[in-house]
Amino acid sequence: MKRRNFIFLFFSLILCVVVLFLLAWRVQKTPPDFNLAYGEQRIPIERSLEKTGETISVYFTSPGKGENDEPEIVSHLTYFLNSARKNIYGALYDLDYESVAELLVQKFKQGVDVKLVIERDHSQRVSVLKCREAGIPIVEDNNSALMHNKFFVVDGSWVWTGSTNITYNCLFLNNNNSVLIQSSRLSENYLCEFEEMFVNRQYGMKSPRNTKYMEIKCGNTTVVSNLFSPEDRVEQRVIKEIGKTKKSVRFMAFSFTSELIANELVQASRKGAIVQGVFEKRNAGNTASRDEYLKHFGIDVRWDSNPKTMHHKVMILDEEVVITGSYNFTGSAEKRNDENVIIICDAEIAREYTSEFYRIFEISIPVR
Repeated sequence: MKRRNFIFLFFSLILCVVVLFLLAWRVQKTPPDFNLAYGEQRIPIERSLEKTGETISVYFTSPGKGENDEPEIVSHLTYFLNSARKNIYGALYDLDYESVAELLVQKFKQGVDVKLVIERDHSQRVSVLKCREAGIPIVEDNNSALMHNKFFVVDGSWVWTGSTNITYNCLFLNNNNSVLIQSSRLSENYLCEFEEMFVNRQYGMKSPRNTKYMEIKCGNTTVVSNLFSPEDRVEQRVIKEIGKTKKSVRFMAFSFTSELIANELVQASRKGAIVQGVFEKRNAGNTASRDEYLKHFGIDVRWDSNPKTMHHKVMILDEEVVITGSYNFTGSAEKRNDENVIIICDAEIAREYTSEFYRIFEISIPVR
């Protein structure tokens, strides 16, 4: 009897191991959810990084959703800003979303140190004037090019950045992404960049090359690289990252005129990598845009179908590395504008960006 029970338990254990293996294999092989309906919300990813106290959260806009429904990205942005206890420092290309302006005023009145740098072309927005009238110190850039950043640094620990301007269009109607990273080292980088502009009035070509932590190891496997333009030669770094790819490069570009980056994509394609891209349609088709050039070399490039704007500035490499930030793939972003870039080496986060890419790519129009 004991022998029979032992045999039964042994085979039961073997069966459990097999079932667990099959379940793990299924999870591993399940592709990203590339079939979300246009405008459908996704649950934002939060990547907690073991033993470091650092986190990375990724948010995407949901154009096509009802205009009266608050997108996830808005609720998370306002929650993040409302959590500030000591200071909020923002470098904002554009601020016309009054709910955020009102929140900044509220935090300022509660004693939080709020300071802003604003692109001077947008310095007369109603939202900006509300902040100024409340007493929030605001500096306008003195650069002939653009102060094109879209970042907040909060309490010396958190950085919010990406492609999303703090405007109704960017938050509700355009395709955008934002990244929220908890990291004292990354915050130090961004705080230094903010002080260059707010205190020293150094923008764009006048900005010194002094990024302290250009590579930050977060947890056991995640690496975050941080660059500012023009001083950190972002174009060379993007080309280097493309040159290392073995399987795939996928990109979403509001504006893409860089001949050097386009040539590197052609080389990656010739070496056997899958190269796919989406261009914002209103910036494509002109003599400077690289959409027709890439199509000429057999690369699958498309024009977006958002009736408003596809505003991403993203590359996803080998489904492991994500390049994002305010930096368009243009000469102005490389040489003149004040910009920031985040490069995240993390397969889980790359998976989220790949899902966003295919959600846009599959409903886009092939370049003709």
